[in-house]
Amino acid sequence: MMSLSLFFDPIPDELVPSVMDTKALYWMMDVYLHTFPKTKGKKFVLIGVPYNIEELENPDYSSANAVRYELYRLARTALPCDIIDLGNLRIGHNSEETLKRLAEVIDYFSKEQTLVINIGGQQVYTLAQVRGCHYEKEGLRLAIIDAKSDMDEHPFASLNERWLNHLLVHNTESVHEASLVGYQAHLCHPGHIDILKNMAFSMLRLGLIKEDTLNAEPIMRNADILSMDVSSIHAADLPAQSNKKPFGLSATEACQLCWYAGYAPFLNSAGFYGYQANLDSDGYSAQALATIIWYLIEARLYRVDDAIFENTSHYYEFVVRLSEDQTISFLKSKISSRWWFKAHNASNPLQRLDVIACNEEIYDAACNGEIPLEYLMALERKSDNNSSFIPNNPN
Repeated sequence: MMSLSLFFDPIPDELVPSVMDTKALYWMMDVYLHTFPKTKGKKFVLIGVPYNIEELENPDYSSANAVRYELYRLARTALPCDIIDLGNLRIGHNSEETLKRLAEVIDYFSKEQTLVINIGGQQVYTLAQVRGCHYEKEGLRLAIIDAKSDMDEHPFASLNERWLNHLLVHNTESVHEASLVGYQAHLCHPGHIDILKNMAFSMLRLGLIKEDTLNAEPIMRNADILSMDVSSIHAADLPAQSNKKPFGLSATEACQLCWYAGYAPFLNSAGFYGYQANLDSDGYSAQALATIIWYLIEARLYRVDDAIFENTSHYYEFVVRLSEDQTISFLKSKISSRWWFKAHNASNPLQRLDVIACNEEIYDAACNGEIPLEYLMALERKSDNNSSFIPNNPN
C-alpha cells in the first residue's frame, strides 16, 4: 500500500487555535495540521470525507470540519486514549476510486485493530467500510441506524439513494447480516423490508427503541461495522439534515446506541453521515453529532473482553431443551453478565458468527418452551438459501 499521507489533506488551521482548555479532547489527539501523524498503536482514527461523493470539482468537507471543530472542544475522556485525526480524504478520479481509497485505509487500520471513525459525507461511504473490513472465511455484521432503507430502484437514483441495494447485490459473500435499527415503517417501501426480512436480517423499529433502548443492545453488540445516518434523529435534536423528520431518535437515544456499539467486542469501523454544515448556522447540530461520537469513543475505552468463547472459564453455559431432539446453548459472561446463544453444529469448531448476542429475556422465553425468533433467523442466515432473496437490480 502507498503512503497513507498521499490520501489526505491536513486539517484547516482555523479549526484549532481557540482550543485553549487543556482539559479538552483535542489535547489527547494527534491532528494532521502540518505533519502527518504516526499511525502505529492508536486506538482511534478520525477521517473526514466529502459530503457528495459524486462531486469531483469542488469536494465539500465543511460537514466533517464542523463536527471535528465541536469534537475537539469536548471534555477529555475519563480514560486515556490515543486518537489521531488524519484530516480529509482526497477524492479519486470518480466515486469508485474514492471508495477504493477509503477501503484501503480502513483495511490498513483494521489489521492494526484501530477503530476508524468516518465523519461527514453520505451513507454510501458504508460500502468502503464493508470492503475495508473483512474476516477470513467469515462474513460481517453491519448495524445500520437509519429511518429508512436506502434501496431506491429508480434508474436515475443516485448511488447514495441505492447504496444498500448495491451492497446486497455485490457484497453478499462478505456481509453475513445487515441490521436496520430505528427504521420507521411509513418511510420504508414494504418490498424492501420484505427483502431484508427474507434474508433473516434483524429489523428494529423506532418504537421498540423508544420503549427501551436496551432492545437495541444485542444488535449493536454483534456489529463489526456501524453506519449511522443522522436522518434517524428527529429534526428537533439535529435539524441540519436535508430531509428533516418530525419523528426519530432523540440525541440522547443516539448517544446510547453508539455507547452500545462502542462497547461491542468486534466493532471495526463506524461512520456518521448525512449532517449538512450549510444548514447549521449556530453549530447546534454539529455539537449534537460530536457528542454522539464522543460517547462511542468513551464506550470503547471501557470495553471488556467478554466474548472470548474459546475459553470456557470465561462464561457459564446453560443448555435449554426445546424438544426431544433440539436444544439451545446459552452463554452468560462471568465478566459482564451479558448473554449470547450458540447457533452451530456441535461437531464443528465454534466460529465467531456462531455466537449471537441476546438478552436474558430470550433465555427466559426458551426456558418456557418458546423457540426464539433470533435463533431461527440465525439458522436461516447460516443456510445457503439467502441468495434467492437478493434483489435483481445490478446497479
